[in-house]
Amino acid sequence: MNKPTLIFIINPSAGKGKSLSKDLVLSHWPNHQVIFEEAYDGRAERILNYLEQGITEFVVAGGDGTVNDIAKFLVHTNASMGIIPLGSGNGLARDLGLPTEPLEALSVVSNGTVRAIDVGYLNGKPFFCTAGLGFDALCAHDFAKKKHSRGLWNYIKIIFERYFSYTGIEARYQNGIKRYFSITFANAGQFGNNAYIAPHARVDDGLLDCAMILPHPKWRFADLGIRLISKRLNGFPYFEHLNFKDLKLEDLSDLHAHIDGEAVDLEGPTVHVKIEEKALKVII
Repeated sequence: MNKPTLIFIINPSAGKGKSLSKDLVLSHWPNHQVIFEEAYDGRAERILNYLEQGITEFVVAGGDGTVNDIAKFLVHTNASMGIIPLGSGNGLARDLGLPTEPLEALSVVSNGTVRAIDVGYLNGKPFFCTAGLGFDALCAHDFAKKKHSRGLWNYIKIIFERYFSYTGIEARYQNGIKRYFSITFANAGQFGNNAYIAPHARVDDGLLDCAMILPHPKWRFADLGIRLISKRLNGFPYFEHLNFKDLKLEDLSDLHAHIDGEAVDLEGPTVHVKIEEKALKVII
């Protein structure tokens, strides 16, 4: 009998300092034929070709951006996806309870079960963890433009560089225009690194969370940071929150956005965000 095929996709620039050899991967799937791929431009054709061959098992080793790059091709298919978190944030993997150490994550994924999760869409582009506007999008764009290695500390540096001068983004929701510091659409509860922007969000509850931080005194920086880490953002006086299935914001004053932490540019001053319930199968 032929062995089932597993496609193992790794981002070679992720996971600095973390060991993930091919022999280690093969030892966790001894009964599979494992095909190794790198995350690279042009991967769409390769992934779609594997799906056409009837291959349904994929494992992605990388951060939230790499996970998004692969997962978007697996939505509404019979394929399932495991995650080995090698990024600087790993928001979706952490929310799913996966270990951040590669060896532990390999063991969990190789022996795991399949769970269907929701998928969010921002102007038709899928996200699996968070997407957003305002300050977080600005930082994502700065992070993408600068010539440096990826990693948490470089991102924190950008936050400090931008936070104290940032004035916010204007958007129209329903009948009123309002200024926001940031607007986050959350399928999972956190950005990554256990910074919880929407502590009550669940990846399979059929709802997205809209977490809005309003302009606030900058001396509350430490308070805001502590609340993000301690899951107490709901008590921040400059925070608003709602659950939704379909939401539209118009007349945006800034066309920067991020999808799963990766910088994107909007084509116009309108954002339409919606959910598709249990559209992606993940292994946990």
